[in-house]
Amino acid sequence: MTFTMTALPETPSYRPQLVKIPHPFTTKEDNSRIAIFVKDPARAFKDEIQDLDVPTIAKVISYDKLKRNFKQFKDRRQLLKDYDGFLADLRVYKMLPELLGKEFYSHKKYPAPIKVHDFKPKDLQE
Repeated sequence: MTFTMTALPETPSYRPQLVKIPHPFTTKEDNSRIAIFVKDPARAFKDEIQDLDVPTIAKVISYDKLKRNFKQFKDRRQLLKDYDGFLADLRVYKMLPELLGKEFYSHKKYPAPIKVHDFKPKDLQE
C-alpha cells in the first residue's frame, strides 16, 4: 500500500505515522491470519483481547518467546509462511529487525507497529 502526501510535514520523522483506514485489509472471510509480537508478559495481552471480536489475530508471541523459539533460520521461515501479516507492539518494534532477520524484510512482510499498551479493550478492538 502506498500513500502520497499532499504537503510535507513541518517536522519530518522516520517513525511510522498512524493512518486511519476506513475498511480493514484483512478479514475473517479472507481467512487472514495475523501474528502479533508483544512485550513480555504476553499472557496479560492475551487476557485483554480474549473477549474482543478480533478474528484475524491467530497468535500472540512475546518477545522472549520469539527470541527463544525462533533462533534457527528454518523456524523463522516457517513463521513467515504460517501467517499472512504481522503486528508489533511499539515497545519491541525497534528490536525486531535483528531478531527476525533478512527473510522477513526481503519478503516485504514487515511487522506493522501498533500501540497495544495503555488502551481500553474496546479501543484496542477498533
